[in-house]
Amino acid sequence: MKRTTDRSHDDRKARAHHVASARTPAVRAVASALVLGLGGCLASVAHAGADPWSTVRHDNQRTARSYTVASQADALLYEPRSAGSGSVPSAAAQGPDGTVYFSNGGQLRAVDPSTGAALWTVAAAGGRGISAPVVGADGAIYVSQSGANLPALVTALNEDGTERWAYSTAPEIAAYVSDLAVDGAGRVFGRYLETQFTQWHAFALDGLGGFLWKTTVPYASEFDPTPPALLPGGDLVLSGVDADWNDRLMRLDADTGTIEWSVVPGGSLSGPVVADNGLVLVHASGVPPANGVGAFDPDTGSLVWRVSYFYTEYGEDNPPVLLPGGDIVAVANGDAQGNRLIYRISPEGALLDTVAYPSTGYYTKKIVGGDGTVYVWTSMRLMAFSPLSGTVTFEYWPAPSSSCLRNALPAILSDGSIFASWQRKQTCNSPSSFGEYVTLAPPEGTSSVGAPASPRSAAWLRGVTPNPAPGAVTVRFELPRPATMSLRVFDARGALVRVLGSGDLAAGLHSHAWDGLDDRGVRCAAGTYLVSLSSGAVREHGKVTLLDAANR
Repeated sequence: MKRTTDRSHDDRKARAHHVASARTPAVRAVASALVLGLGGCLASVAHAGADPWSTVRHDNQRTARSYTVASQADALLYEPRSAGSGSVPSAAAQGPDGTVYFSNGGQLRAVDPSTGAALWTVAAAGGRGISAPVVGADGAIYVSQSGANLPALVTALNEDGTERWAYSTAPEIAAYVSDLAVDGAGRVFGRYLETQFTQWHAFALDGLGGFLWKTTVPYASEFDPTPPALLPGGDLVLSGVDADWNDRLMRLDADTGTIEWSVVPGGSLSGPVVADNGLVLVHASGVPPANGVGAFDPDTGSLVWRVSYFYTEYGEDNPPVLLPGGDIVAVANGDAQGNRLIYRISPEGALLDTVAYPSTGYYTKKIVGGDGTVYVWTSMRLMAFSPLSGTVTFEYWPAPSSSCLRNALPAILSDGSIFASWQRKQTCNSPSSFGEYVTLAPPEGTSSVGAPASPRSAAWLRGVTPNPAPGAVTVRFELPRPATMSLRVFDARGALVRVLGSGDLAAGLHSHAWDGLDDRGVRCAAGTYLVSLSSGAVREHGKVTLLDAANR
């Protein structure tokens, strides 16, 4: 990749320092999701209160949810900037120092989101296209590159745009590579399409770009597939279309690429989303009752629950999003085509409410802020609305109504500002186009807040012992400071089994015993259960296995 910049190395370092210091200290905190194996079966996922938007749909669970309260008005930090000619800009990602990265027209761009100033650009090799960037825990930037009749490339870059390592599929020609997923160990996962559009493969690379495995998988549901979602233990879930044109949902072992299960839920599927209780969520288009939001057991792939839409829904590019409390939001047709509704669903699959969607336009590129506000591109504008009432908070129109826009998924930055980008044409039939981007101002009073809690500063799930368990287990966790916490157990279907503890606790190490009984005092059946620790915006989840009676 060829890197260009309009300033010297020292000037660029000074600019990076300015970005980090001019924005809140929260921007400098690395608050990406962590995956930690505990006790063999237990894994945890932690979220920070002002976590950077570091990958497509915010996190590896693809929740599209930030815990940061975001823009509440259409005020801008600067006028829209040009990103040059080319295709629709990619989804953006934010680095630990506040820099925002996105690709457009065969170039990866680094910009200062507070001023819009370009810091550097890196051009793809050989005229290839570039995927949406992913920022790793150490600040490395990961992208894929692909083009017709060329081997595909996966590249890791340093924060200044210089290359760290590159992997090539050569001698195999790959017509297309998906956006990527990067786990806490730096392993890279994605999909690529072989020459002549013959077959998709999922693949994995290690943290140094070394090949780990390749597995043949169904075609991506979209030609521009979302990256796989990662389960709390690290395995992959993805959707695709098989040779018989059935949409499939599947789980792959992250270490070997082995397909652990593969199911045909019905309908055309979105990319998967991992809910807070560990269930795998997908949107399915088609005719009710086979359409709607479905939740699947991550261990078996079996359907746990489905909430069907009231009318036929078209298009699979419409994954659900999660609210800060864990409820699920989908937008789809109501009782007639074009009569669109906001469906709000509990983690256990209860349809909590439906309210009218406040637009007749597009509704698939949705993200969620820390107060539950949903942001979506619709009918040439970025709209913010309440999923509880449908009330519109604000609308931002980036161009005259006569223009034609194609929008990228927006991103909520660590200070609460929103980075938005789009491809603009003078008219929809115009052959020429150019990219633009802008940052919407953060809410008043949030730009000077102190550094947020790091992923380990609010609650730390230490472990569950014994695991597997013949009977009672002990859950240990740590609170670095006094906090309000809740410790709950869910079954594999996502239903609440037992509240182990809830309330205010002092700082320090704590433990709670679970005797294997539910809230009614009935012994739980053998199987896998989810232990959920929450404190403020931080949630940690892990699995514990109860053995059957013969092994107790």
